[in-house]
Amino acid sequence: MALNEGGKSNRIDVVFELYLRGEESGHQLQAITGTQIVRQWRSFLTRVRNKNTLISFIVREWMKAGFREKLQQKVLYATMSDKCYRITSDGSNEVEALQCQQEEADGRLLLHAAHAAEEGYEGVILCSEDTDVFIMALAFHDKIGASLFQKCGTRTRTRIVDIRKVTATLGTDVCWAFIGMHSFTGCDTVSAFAGKGKTNALKLLTTRRNIQHMFFKLGEEWNLSPELMNELEAFTCLLYAAKGASVKVNDLRYNLFCTKKGEIESHQLPPCRDCLEKHAQRANYQAGIWKRCLEQDPQVPSPVGRGWKIEREEGAEQLVVDWMEGQPAPEAVLDLLACTCPKKCTLPKCACMAYGLKCTDMCKLQDCDNQPSISDSEESADDDEDELDSDDSY
Repeated sequence: MALNEGGKSNRIDVVFELYLRGEESGHQLQAITGTQIVRQWRSFLTRVRNKNTLISFIVREWMKAGFREKLQQKVLYATMSDKCYRITSDGSNEVEALQCQQEEADGRLLLHAAHAAEEGYEGVILCSEDTDVFIMALAFHDKIGASLFQKCGTRTRTRIVDIRKVTATLGTDVCWAFIGMHSFTGCDTVSAFAGKGKTNALKLLTTRRNIQHMFFKLGEEWNLSPELMNELEAFTCLLYAAKGASVKVNDLRYNLFCTKKGEIESHQLPPCRDCLEKHAQRANYQAGIWKRCLEQDPQVPSPVGRGWKIEREEGAEQLVVDWMEGQPAPEAVLDLLACTCPKKCTLPKCACMAYGLKCTDMCKLQDCDNQPSISDSEESADDDEDELDSDDSY
């Protein structure tokens, strides 16, 4: 596959992810041999160590004489963990300039493109379907001393995009601001705004200089400043109300609800300030990683406290999205919330589970897995008694 993709190229770079986090269920293989058969790939790849073992097996096989001979006059660069190896028909050696601590292959692709430019290559083709790669290629094209192209499509319908022509059309400022806009409006690691695509965001970005400067700043620092958060909040209001009647999402949510006389779904409203701030923190964190993709060892802090948090389940720690700090609704409303699940309470249909709540006696289904345990009920009753006892005027 690598030789077919790079059939007309003198140099081929195969860039793998650096897997550090993931589920740890399933069987683990300490070593892989060429005759080994993996029958359950889905289960096999849920374990991070298996992924790394598989990558190590592939790269080490390529280093063997039988595979090196297939390269002929070509040069193959292959990543394995945080290292990179240069493989030719004569032998292989480690490349210190491409040692990298970046986890995502998206960013490492750009690092390899920059290295190829330094080696004298005038053109680099990025073989990737990922929009993230396209956005980073636009942003860093002027910083890489070679013409960039992105190959995408299917086997029968291939497209090669000239990155230089796109940047010339849009302008370098807009292309650099794309990193912040793309992460904020939705990417692989950050959720998107329901029903709001990137078209409106792009129009605002290309026509308003202040929005370009706003997205310039996203990802420059690891901590989101209050000033930048206010600008992002005003931009979010523009996505939902083009006239810009409000710059506060909580006010806009109320106004839209009143305008529609309550006949509006929750996903048609902008997120509340609490959720939006967590969303902005995740977008800022992802943009910060992308903006440092040409660094071998970017000092990336922990995502915990930046829109993510650690949850412990059955003795194992897992990184999960931190959606909000407070309650999804006032206590009086939460007490009246009830789901209408007919057979089983499951995500995303169950309203109670969607808001992280337990089902109550008001729910249609009286017996489900989301019912509070006896201990929870007793604890709640004790709290109610304490409140009554402490109220002298009762």
